[in-house]
Amino acid sequence: MKRAFLLITLSWTSFALFGQSLENVDPANWLQWDCSPFQVTISGANTHFQQGSATSVWFSQGSNLVFASEVQTPSETQALAIFFGDFDACGLYDLHLTNPVDGPLVLPNAFDVICPDLLASVPTGASFGEVFEVTISGQGVNFETGSNTVWFTQGSNVISAANPTGLSQTELSAIVGIFDPQQCGSYDLVVDNGCGLQIGLEDALDISCDGILTGKVYFDANGNGNFDGNDTPYPHAQVRINPGSIYVGTNQSGDYSIQLPDGNYTVEVLPPSGFGVSSFPNAYAVSLGQQGYSPGLNFGLSASGGNFSDVGVSIIGTPAVAGLASQYWVAVYNHGSQTVSGALQFDIGSAGLTLLPGTVDPIALSTSGGVILWEYVDLLPGGSRLFKVQAVVPGDADPGDVLLSTALVEPIAGDDFPADNMVEYEQLVTGALVSAYKEVAPIGDGIDHLTDISSPLTYTVSFYNTAGQFPYEVLITDPLDPALDPASFQLLASSAPVEYNVIDGQLEVKFTYPFLPPISVGGLSSFGFATFAVEPISGLPVGTVVSNQAAISIDGGLSMSTNTVFNTLVDTLIAVTDPPVPDWQVVVSPNPFTDELRFAVQGAEEDLLFRLRVFDATGRQLRELSGQPAVFSVNTGRLPAGLYYYRLETEDGRAATAGKLLKN
Repeated sequence: MKRAFLLITLSWTSFALFGQSLENVDPANWLQWDCSPFQVTISGANTHFQQGSATSVWFSQGSNLVFASEVQTPSETQALAIFFGDFDACGLYDLHLTNPVDGPLVLPNAFDVICPDLLASVPTGASFGEVFEVTISGQGVNFETGSNTVWFTQGSNVISAANPTGLSQTELSAIVGIFDPQQCGSYDLVVDNGCGLQIGLEDALDISCDGILTGKVYFDANGNGNFDGNDTPYPHAQVRINPGSIYVGTNQSGDYSIQLPDGNYTVEVLPPSGFGVSSFPNAYAVSLGQQGYSPGLNFGLSASGGNFSDVGVSIIGTPAVAGLASQYWVAVYNHGSQTVSGALQFDIGSAGLTLLPGTVDPIALSTSGGVILWEYVDLLPGGSRLFKVQAVVPGDADPGDVLLSTALVEPIAGDDFPADNMVEYEQLVTGALVSAYKEVAPIGDGIDHLTDISSPLTYTVSFYNTAGQFPYEVLITDPLDPALDPASFQLLASSAPVEYNVIDGQLEVKFTYPFLPPISVGGLSSFGFATFAVEPISGLPVGTVVSNQAAISIDGGLSMSTNTVFNTLVDTLIAVTDPPVPDWQVVVSPNPFTDELRFAVQGAEEDLLFRLRVFDATGRQLRELSGQPAVFSVNTGRLPAGLYYYRLETEDGRAATAGKLLKN
C-alpha cells in the first residue's frame, strides 16, 4: 500500500509539474476604444483546465494588471475569459492562467492593446452661420459601437456637434453649427467613447467671422446706458441695418448677430412701444471690409415715459383633427417695463375640447370644468413663458368648423394696455394631420376673410419632426407679403429658442437643436412652432389681399410647404355691430339669396326714414336705398356669387344692424 500510494503520488506530481503550457489566445488584440465586455479563448497543451478549481486569468504589463471577471473551462485545454476592458495602457501584455492543478502558466507578449488615434477631420475650415457635416477618421477605433460624443474646444469655448454617426469602424460623421460670433478662431477636436476615454486632434477646425455684426440689446433698469447691475437681456428686440432694410432679432440672451457683405452700414435698434434708447450712441456706423468683425454694437432700452405695465397672451395649437388630440401652447409675454407676476386662465371647455390627464405643463393651480389655472412669477421685461396642455378635439367636428378657446392673463388692474390681456383662439378643424401648417389671427369673416385694415396680423407656423432622428436645425422661410411692414415685425413666442432675420422681405426663423423627437416616437411632443405679429403698411387701398405661406426645412433637407392663409383688408365702416335699439328687429330674407333681397325693420316708428347700403367683400359700396316704412326690395340679379355686407341705419345715423350676406 505504501508503494502504491507512493507511486500514485509520484505519478500525479510528475503529471502536474511537467508538460503544461499556454499556446494561444484568440483574439490576440483589442481596441482600447471598445468599452464593451469582450471574451478571449485561451488554448493550452497538456493542461487540465476542467480539473482545476478557482482558475484565474489576467493580463500583465509591468505592474499594470487586468483580471478577467469570469472564467469558464469547457475542456481540459480550452478556457474562456471575459474582460471589461480596463486596460489603462496600450501595448503588449503577458497572459497569465493559474489553478491548483496546472499551477501558474504564462504566455509572454500574448495580447496587444491598440491605442486609438484621430487622423483627420474634414472640413478644416468654416464660417459663422454655417451648419455642416464633419467627417472624422481615426485608427485603432471602432466608431460603429458605443456612444460617441464629439465637440470642438478653444479654451472655455465649446462647440458641441450633433448626431454623431459611425459610417464605418474608422469613420465618424457629426453635424456642427456655428452660431456664436464669439466662436471664431482655431479649435481642437475631441471625441469621447462614452466610457471615459477621449482622443483629440489639435487645430482641427478654423472658424472665420469676417463680415459679422454683433451686439446685445438689454433692458436698462437704471437708465445709465450701460449693461450693469439689475439690467437684463431683452429677447426678441428688433435691430435694423441699412442700407437694405435688414432686420435681425435678439435671442433669449439679448444677443444678435448677422453676416453681411463688405460695405458701409448703419445699425440701430427699433424700440418696442413705450421704450426708448438709453445708451449712446443710439446708432452705429460700421464699415465691413475694413473692420471685418464688429462686436459690441449694444443698445440699452428704458421706458420712455416712465414705467408702465403691459402683459399679453396668445394661444397656439397644432392642427385640429376630429377625435384626435391636439397640443396647445399658451404664451404669456411682458411688453411692459416692470417685472410682473400673476395668473393665467385657459378655457378649453368653451371649444368642446376634452383635457388629456397628465399633460398640463407646468403643474396647474387648478383644473375644473375645462378651465386650467396657472401661476407665473417674475416675468422680466421682454420675456415670455410657455404653458402646455393636450386636449382631444370633438369627434363630431367637421373640417372647416371653428373651435373657440380663450385665455386671460392677470393682473388686469394696473395694466396700461389691458386689450391684449385676453385672447380668443379661432382654431379651424382640418381633415388630417399635416407636417407643416399655418394659421392667421384674426381669421377674418366669410370666405374672403374680411379683416379690419388697421388690425395687426398674427401668424403661427407649426410643424412636426418628420426626420428619423433629433434634428440639429429647423429653418422656417416665410416671404412676407409686400403689404406687410417688416419694421413692425414682432416675434411673440416659439416652442424652443430661435434666431430670426428679415432680408429683402423674407423672414427666416432658425431653431438650433430644438430637441424634437421623431414623430414616430414623440407624438405631440414632436411639434414645434413660431408665432409672430406684423402690421399692414399704412395707406393700403381697401380690398388689399394679404396672403402668406411658409416653408420648413429640417436639417437642410427637402422643404415642406404650409397651406396659404389670406386676409382681405376692409374698412371698419362695414363691420358688424349690435343694434343700439333693442326693440328693433331686422328681418333679412332670403339669406343666402339669388336674385332678390328683402329687408324689413319691425318695431320702429312708422315715420322713421331708413337708409340701406350694400357692400362687396372689398368694402366697395354697391347699392344705397332710402325708404319709409323701412321695407326694401333689392334686385341682386347682376351680382356675382360670393360674400357681401350690408348696413341698415336711420337717416340720423342710428344703426339698426349690420351683417353678412351670401349669394349662391
